[in-house]
Amino acid sequence: MRRFRDEKARTLFAGLVAHVMAPLGGFATSAIGLVFALAAHARGWPVARGGSQAISDALAGYLTDLGGTLHTDYEVKRLDDLPPARAYVFDTSPTALARIAGLGRYYDDYRYGPGVFKIDYALDGPVPWTAEEARAAGTVQIGADSAEIGAALHAASRAGRAPERPFLITVQPSVADPTRAPEGKHVFWAYGHVPNGWTGDLTDAIERQLERFAPGFRDRVLARATAGPPELAARNANYVGGDIASGAVSGLQILLRPKLSLFPYATRTRPSTSAPRPPRRVPACTACPGTTRPRPSGAGCGRPDPGEGRDGHDRAPHPHHARPGRHHPRERRRHRQRGQLLAARRRRRRRRRPPPRRPRHPAGVPGAARLPLRQGPATGRAVATTAGDLDARWVIHTVGPVWSATEDRSGLLASCYRESLRVADELGARTVAFPAISTGVYRWPMDDAARIAITTVRETRTSVEEARFVLFDDRAYAAFAEQAAH
Repeated sequence: MRRFRDEKARTLFAGLVAHVMAPLGGFATSAIGLVFALAAHARGWPVARGGSQAISDALAGYLTDLGGTLHTDYEVKRLDDLPPARAYVFDTSPTALARIAGLGRYYDDYRYGPGVFKIDYALDGPVPWTAEEARAAGTVQIGADSAEIGAALHAASRAGRAPERPFLITVQPSVADPTRAPEGKHVFWAYGHVPNGWTGDLTDAIERQLERFAPGFRDRVLARATAGPPELAARNANYVGGDIASGAVSGLQILLRPKLSLFPYATRTRPSTSAPRPPRRVPACTACPGTTRPRPSGAGCGRPDPGEGRDGHDRAPHPHHARPGRHHPRERRRHRQRGQLLAARRRRRRRRRPPPRRPRHPAGVPGAARLPLRQGPATGRAVATTAGDLDARWVIHTVGPVWSATEDRSGLLASCYRESLRVADELGARTVAFPAISTGVYRWPMDDAARIAITTVRETRTSVEEARFVLFDDRAYAAFAEQAAH
């Protein structure tokens, strides 16, 4: 900004930089302002015809065309809520990822920026701007000069108070897309910056600022809907404290986020509960090499970082590993002795291992031997394994179908229960405990799932004496109880 001598140019550029919700003198913020300027200079800042939902619909349609499936209206609280997959990619805030993936306090150092206070308006006519150019613009930035814009940003991001004259980013979509409002009417929204988590009301300050540049604005307001930081965070969990940028744009975090590290996008997998070991870092990538065997992680494919050892510790490659054919005889002898020592340790560990647990069923476990390596049963089928340390003799595994609004898959869901009872009969089991299959992330409607489950279990001929349903919450219990009472 110091390169601009004219105050109009400085004010324009200050408004562009203010989109990052950080003080004007922050590190590298001018670069982001230039990006906004270039985008506006090339095509202008566009609005989606018919509403912003059209963007989501277009992306969802493209994914569906590529064979993808979308599951919405389901809150993922932990990795166990997701179906098995080679990799998971999270488009969430870092703290949400840590909570879901069990990363503990891995992202506790991540900082969030100021929040915003937003107002959506229905107007009886266009905004009465005094500047003629603003009447035809899709986006209008409101600030008297660069000093006023800088003061507003400093108050929200550093001083911890709401500005008296907030810098406003306003959008009038119906100017560019008349389908957004009835004929002669307009829609309009504006937001100003406030401290993170602020619970006050900025409506009066915003409208006083609008009246400065559009006298008579209040007279055209038909209705308004306000949303401060708590309301925005409730609508979108990634807006922590109302921060719509999902992270403070300050210091090195502007370049290295979400972690101040040489590998900022790397995450750790959850440590094993049976054999503690140092956590691995997993690169955040969306395409995995076919030769790797990924492990569930926050975001990544399971390929070790460069320089990462097999045990998960970061270390540089040993210099003698580069060219085995050129080892000094003394080095070869040392490596050979080390190899003999490691082999002796492995032999001692094998001798200390307990003998493998034999299945309690005299004829083995039905179906388990027929499964190809690392492959589960098909949808609607069931197989059994031993229960390990669980308080049960066997575990019957079945794969439920994903619910579809356009295809009847109730036969596959019923098959899960029939096949499970068939395997139970082969095992000689007298009691079976079922979950509500497919009602989790597979989104099968609970009432319909309960009807199929109760009807199928009742109608299936089986030697099982008792079938129980272990249900997650009161809603599931009520649905199954209602079907069982019929």
